[in-house]
Amino acid sequence: MNRFAMSKFAVMMVAALALVGCGEDAKDQTLVGPSGDNSALETTWCHNYGTDAYAYSCDQNICFTTIDRNNDGHGDFDRWGYTNGPLEPGTYTFDLFAGGTDCDPASSVRVGQVEVVYSNCKATVTVTTCGSYTLDDVNIYVGTRPTPRDCWGRWTVDPRSYPYRRTWIPSGCQSSSATFRYLNGPIYVIANASVLGDLTDGDCGDRLCEDPCVPSFNPEVLDQALPLGLVNFQVQFQGNVPLFGVDDSMFKGKVTGAGLFDSPEGTFSYSSWCVDLEHDIDSRPAQVTLVSSLNPNATLLACLVDNPQNIDLMNWVLNQDPAIWGADHRDVEAALWALLDNTFTFCAGDICNKGGLTYRKAVTQQILADAAANGEGYLPPCDGIIGVFADPGCAIDGTLERQVIVIEVPVSNVEGLCTDCE
Repeated sequence: MNRFAMSKFAVMMVAALALVGCGEDAKDQTLVGPSGDNSALETTWCHNYGTDAYAYSCDQNICFTTIDRNNDGHGDFDRWGYTNGPLEPGTYTFDLFAGGTDCDPASSVRVGQVEVVYSNCKATVTVTTCGSYTLDDVNIYVGTRPTPRDCWGRWTVDPRSYPYRRTWIPSGCQSSSATFRYLNGPIYVIANASVLGDLTDGDCGDRLCEDPCVPSFNPEVLDQALPLGLVNFQVQFQGNVPLFGVDDSMFKGKVTGAGLFDSPEGTFSYSSWCVDLEHDIDSRPAQVTLVSSLNPNATLLACLVDNPQNIDLMNWVLNQDPAIWGADHRDVEAALWALLDNTFTFCAGDICNKGGLTYRKAVTQQILADAAANGEGYLPPCDGIIGVFADPGCAIDGTLERQVIVIEVPVSNVEGLCTDCE
């Protein structure tokens, strides 16, 4: 073969590689590089107009700048980005970060996510943007080494040397996938994308590596906010609603002389429940002490209810929508009795009557089962409610002469009781 023919052959090879790197048919190609480990052959660079973005594993990422193969104390690469691995067969989801200035994710904006499904000797990598961010091009490396080699056999992190390259992606596209075959053992994944969009819009979606938001709940704030002395309290029965009809509580309560906790304009504003079967309900006005259901005084709580260890389950029930059980206020009331009062027992039939209250046993038992499964250690959310006992005597002299009622106080009514996530 003469020199001219060799040159022509070389040109044809470059053209073929350019098609694999930049054409639509590249989406399911696996190129084997000089290392024999799915590293990339050199491909033609296609211009893009977006911002560099890289996949980031929470616990298996390696920053490019920290890779030091010759152990000379200096990083081999001077660009930010990540290789992720080693990954055993399985399914993984990574954040896609753009606009980084170093390998600290705090310097980047979350613009999407990358999913890796590795099974049966093949791995499918899907890059997906979110929000207003779209893809301009995508470059992916999958191999048994942390980084690929270029066509001269040198280790590289340059996206132009990744085996899958898709450029000139149609406008508005937010997802691109590539499948790599003939893999064996642990693998590394580098997923790079050029992302279009205004990064000042900030993160889209929650960062996978951050702990789930848990509101800060401060029970002592409620104890400090509640009045120390006696306040005026009265309950009103909800009325003769149809059996198993819709109503939000067994009673309505009115509180006055309690400052922050006063019912507006003297109305019966508080959803209220009976938690004591041993004393009769009294609808006449009375003076009571308002006691938080999270009060640390165990002796006081044990005076108010037979089973104070179930007060967290009570608060869980009060924060649920009865519709999830097909329940009405009678079924919920029976569940509260079962949780807090030792004298409560179920009847033998399906429809039961207790203290003049008719309820459905199966529905009440389902409420109790769900409370046991979900209510242990429960604290209400910032947009939820907290139970407050209308105590007719325990805080004064340790005795009860009338029924104990619990009222539903919105958590948001008490400043500082709950601090929600920013």
